[in-house]
Amino acid sequence: MIYVRSLSDKEKKELKQMTRKQIGFVAERARMILLSDQKQTIQEIAAIFGCSDKTVRNWISRFEAEGCDGLLDKPRLGRPSKVDEKVKTQIEEDMKKLPSDVGYIAAFWTVTLLCIHLCKTMGTKVSSSTVRRCLHTLRYAFNRPRISTNPNDPEAGVKVHHIAQTMINAPKNAVFLCEDESTFRLLPAIRSIWMKVGQQLRVVVPSGWNKCFRIFGALNIRTGEWHYSIFDKACSSQFISFLGDLLNAYPGCPIYVILDNSSIHHSQETQNWLSLHPRIQLLPLPKRSPQMNPVEKIWWKCKGVVASSRYLSMERLKQACHDFFASKSPDELLRLTSLVA
Repeated sequence: MIYVRSLSDKEKKELKQMTRKQIGFVAERARMILLSDQKQTIQEIAAIFGCSDKTVRNWISRFEAEGCDGLLDKPRLGRPSKVDEKVKTQIEEDMKKLPSDVGYIAAFWTVTLLCIHLCKTMGTKVSSSTVRRCLHTLRYAFNRPRISTNPNDPEAGVKVHHIAQTMINAPKNAVFLCEDESTFRLLPAIRSIWMKVGQQLRVVVPSGWNKCFRIFGALNIRTGEWHYSIFDKACSSQFISFLGDLLNAYPGCPIYVILDNSSIHHSQETQNWLSLHPRIQLLPLPKRSPQMNPVEKIWWKCKGVVASSRYLSMERLKQACHDFFASKSPDELLRLTSLVA
């Protein structure tokens, strides 16, 4: 009779672990060795597992030659993949281009088009599933793009240079103000707060939640003085009214207002008014560059204090805004907007 050699305690423990943790045939092989150690014959073991005597004899021989590792499945070579590193590199390079760049009438790459392109350029015939797996390996996903505006303003450099030159060449008594508008709604701005786990706070939508008002604000970038006016809406007439308030606040001084490119800032009505009041001039910032206007930080701080995760009546919300601005000194506003250290 042929039995497996005498097993050590360590080998028995490892074989028992393999019967519990390994799956498929590996666990069966470990049980074969344990049964042979219990003096079960090769024929009996073969009958238990429904295999030939030769199979049991081969696994006993491999175990005696290699130990427990000999019972594991060996790596299978299989058919070589058609997508080697050269093909992967070509796919990655093609994905950086548009199909129209290489002569196809298509707006974007599809798996089928990539298969055709690889066959045409490299002579490699691959299935669509193979190309799809390759794209996943290269960390590509088939998702819908997001629509966005062009972040670049071709006149950005000119606008920034004009503002800088104006500040250098302006008279000593000139006033420079950063201006912006913001909408305050009765519907609260929802922000993260601490809550008990499983007890998510509910902020009830108030009746008339779409009611809102606009605040026009301007910050003196040298002194930190803050000017603001509250209007029910934002249009050219309200903007002109606010500019008139700024003229009254700085009598006899040239006033330069740095602002964004909102339509009310360059409407025909505004331009007509400016032509009659040459003491005030507008200096537009580059388009889509809110980070360049320090007043944005004032709105962010104000809304976090007066309107975050709660709602008030319109009168109370307006009063909360008045109270917030009254509580901030010029030095605090300059520090908030990073205009001073």
